[in-house]
Amino acid sequence: MQSNHINLFFLSATEDKFWKNHIYVQYLLRRLPALSIYQVECKNYSAVQKGDIVLVVLSPNSCNPQFIAQAHIQEALAHYQKANCAFYGVVVSSCDSSAWGKMPLLPLNPTNAQLKPLSEWDSHTVACAQIVDYMAEQLAHIRAIRTEQERRLTERLPKMIRIEGGSFEMGGMRPDGRRYGSELPAHTVRLSSYELANQVVSFDQYALYCEVTGKALPFDEGWGKGNQPLIHVNWYEAIEYCNWLSEQVGLEPCYLIDKSRKDPNNPDAYDEWQWVVKCNFDALGYRLPTEAEWEYAARERGKAVRFGNGKQVANPLEINFNALARHTKPYSIEGIYRAHSVPTDSFEPNALGLYQMSGNVWEWCWDWHDLKYYKGGAMENPTGGNSGIGRVMRGGSMFSIPDSLCTTNRSSHLPFNGKHHIGFRLARKIWR
Repeated sequence: MQSNHINLFFLSATEDKFWKNHIYVQYLLRRLPALSIYQVECKNYSAVQKGDIVLVVLSPNSCNPQFIAQAHIQEALAHYQKANCAFYGVVVSSCDSSAWGKMPLLPLNPTNAQLKPLSEWDSHTVACAQIVDYMAEQLAHIRAIRTEQERRLTERLPKMIRIEGGSFEMGGMRPDGRRYGSELPAHTVRLSSYELANQVVSFDQYALYCEVTGKALPFDEGWGKGNQPLIHVNWYEAIEYCNWLSEQVGLEPCYLIDKSRKDPNNPDAYDEWQWVVKCNFDALGYRLPTEAEWEYAARERGKAVRFGNGKQVANPLEINFNALARHTKPYSIEGIYRAHSVPTDSFEPNALGLYQMSGNVWEWCWDWHDLKYYKGGAMENPTGGNSGIGRVMRGGSMFSIPDSLCTTNRSSHLPFNGKHHIGFRLARKIWR
């Protein structure tokens, strides 16, 4: 998350060669030699890396909307924003502070109210010194913030469990002999080894993402945040978080997201998001598990276990679900119905170390929901159908009856509709 690079972006109507030799820029470089300042011309913006701090050197003409609208300026600013850069502006000419208000493309600029127009200082040298001192304070401040954010991110990274690959019979008849059409026929699936988070994403983990990106933290239904499972996040928001987290730790993001056009494989006219999303399963970043990966792990590498904690009987003291008497089955115990979430590390994990693979919150998977997909026979690392309206969710929730908690149970939900009983768990490819 933190970068050691401080970049100078010369946003000026003058020639770059002249601007690089400007007396104030040279003064800035001399005063801040320890900040690893790299000079980056406007036309060389691609040199800026993820998380860099960008000092935008402004001249009066730079504040002209027509100048800012130029294509190469727009491209540079878009690149900086995409790279999660922090913008700080330095006006190094006789320009009053009101000009800052004309820079809507730099929303992260600090206020310049305490700085007098340069013309009011005793000399330009004094004025420049004041500006550089001010910028040094701001840079120290943002570095302190980033150091704290990096610490928080490190503490909150998911604990990934290695799931050894293998073959198993996915779907089919449940252990009690019952058959469900969407789970048939049983078919052989071969999976490569992968990693799966031991818990679903919590509010605490997602909070830093919201803080850094400016997004609002979802509503918690009054059940609490902290280590409670994150809810009210739709499928699209979940994959955006996966990409963000990958970038923070230097991993290649898995998802290629195109928001500029509608997904032709998603015919749902009510889906206002409808992004075109492709997954690079060879990338090492975080992603959602496939439906097959999820079931294989919930069944402790394909065993014939009914519930995700490795048990054959659903006990409300071991799983958070609807255990009211009218829903009791031969394979469940009557008991408490909490009707709210519990912390992500509640109860004992299964034999692989995975918590709450049944109950508490449903979990988004990558796949489109396709009732006929199982009829395709044996598969290797399947990723689901090519189109659909709903995305797969697995595991059941705090509101679910025992049948919905079964490890083979298949369900789905509209990807644009985050709900109070749906969360997600992270997966990742294992480097070989």
